[in-house]
Amino acid sequence: MNRAVLVSKHVPYPSTSGGALREAGVAAMLRTVFDDVHVVGFGPEPDPALVPDGVTVHAFEGSDDARGVLAARSLVIGRWYSAAMAKRITSLLLPGAHLHVGFPHMAVAAPSPARIDSLDLHNVESDLLAQRAARRGAVQRRLLAAEVVRMRAWERSLAGVPVITCVSENDRQRLATLGVPAVVAPNGTTLPADVTPPTGHGLAFVGSLDWEPNVEGVLWFTRQVWPALRAADPAVTVTVAGRSPGPELTSLDVTGVRVAGDVPAVAPVYSEAALAICPLLTGGGSRLKIVEALAHGRPVVSTSLGAEGMEDLWGRGVVIADEPAAFARAVADLLADPAELARLGREGRAAVQESWSWEATLRPMRDAIVAGRAEGVA
Repeated sequence: MNRAVLVSKHVPYPSTSGGALREAGVAAMLRTVFDDVHVVGFGPEPDPALVPDGVTVHAFEGSDDARGVLAARSLVIGRWYSAAMAKRITSLLLPGAHLHVGFPHMAVAAPSPARIDSLDLHNVESDLLAQRAARRGAVQRRLLAAEVVRMRAWERSLAGVPVITCVSENDRQRLATLGVPAVVAPNGTTLPADVTPPTGHGLAFVGSLDWEPNVEGVLWFTRQVWPALRAADPAVTVTVAGRSPGPELTSLDVTGVRVAGDVPAVAPVYSEAALAICPLLTGGGSRLKIVEALAHGRPVVSTSLGAEGMEDLWGRGVVIADEPAAFARAVADLLADPAELARLGREGRAAVQESWSWEATLRPMRDAIVAGRAEGVA
């Protein structure tokens, strides 16, 4: 049987986070190449109605931290190991089956790095750890610095995988310095059929709320940007939606700020908003939250790092502002100019439709996998 096995951090159904959206897109792409696709990840069993035809999900509830740390010699990587998951993956790998790993951490569950046929790097994880370390106190900085070294060694150990993809040209260049060759396959989105024009004074932030760069960005926005923005526009509100918000966010008591947490669908969040925000200070890759908002016809105000790797969208639906005062001014100016808000919404949606569909963005990954199989190396 022509089979692919996709190993992911989380079961991507429902697709309520950036990583899940990409993994669901990759599963759909693999289904155009293989007759039989198996998705393996952590999380509850999904609603069968959410799983596409030809895709079988294998869900696992917990990891075996201690065994994983010993295997990977890393806390950051090892916490994603599950002996039960590793056993299931091995059983699914019939002769000729293609093994695709969705995050470098999840390679810990593969029979060996040499058995992995394709690897998708959502971020350069060692760079993310280095950014986190730089913003910590002395003790945490030293602990994280050790993990940066281990993660870089882990990333280098995967350099021999036949097909390696990343989400931006900047990430490709960073990986090249580690000796890891990669093909760029950016993040994309599915364009909603019908969207309403942006109106009102509402803002939306949508993203995984258990991912540290998102938490850091929301806190920066509420502490550094929000006071000046509310002073300029007392009617402005913001909804923060996403998976697993921690106490730092759920305890926020700021007038006009609503932490909705996990939502069954993001479309209503966008329909109630005039624009979206992406106030990230650390991170890498390319932002699913940006193309998703633009697909819903909502302009985005973002830091330059938040929109890194998406420079073709700057000025075409995305407004860049890095300092708190500039960020507040950019948002207030758009809310005060409905014509400009509508124009940027239209241009952003058109740009996404042109170049940022999943079919378009994942085509380099698909082409590399197909070519590798033809050559007998993937």
